[in-house]
Amino acid sequence: MATTTVAKGKVRNKSNEGAPCPPGWVLTAEGLPSTDPDDVIKGAGFMTSLGGSREGANHKGFGLAAMVNILSSCLAGSTLITDPMHLKQPWGQDIGHFYMALNPGLFGAVEDFAHSVTTFSNALRDTPAVDPALPVQVAGDPERAMLERRRAEGIPILPGLREKLMQIAAEANAPWLLD
Repeated sequence: MATTTVAKGKVRNKSNEGAPCPPGWVLTAEGLPSTDPDDVIKGAGFMTSLGGSREGANHKGFGLAAMVNILSSCLAGSTLITDPMHLKQPWGQDIGHFYMALNPGLFGAVEDFAHSVTTFSNALRDTPAVDPALPVQVAGDPERAMLERRRAEGIPILPGLREKLMQIAAEANAPWLLD
């Protein structure tokens, strides 16, 4: 789950395609609203916190992001996102992670826990939607729907990404097999 309005990959995709971001996704280095994905991709701007704006309660997303940063940076010993050297190391060498596993059996019968989760998820899905064409979803539902769509229709490659992939293949003397 991104602690920003959208995942950074969506901003990168906009940059690859030379397309603007929707309002509320990115900010300039000065913290002003922007629709230019390169404000973020080139490292000067910022992505908005979950909630997007002050009116959208972005302080809640900011708090969630701070907690994630404390757990995955401070606890793991990597640089904080506020450190000027964060992500300036060779890729992946200074990115912290936090994993936590809980044994539901310590709290009660595992079967009861599994049944409760299933019952809760189904109850959420059964909630009447404001727009019947957009049913209520739970975590994983959009990804499962996209998986089925991709299996049926294939995985689209937008022109900007295609150009970058073709360049990488050419530089590596690898045959291009995606036509």
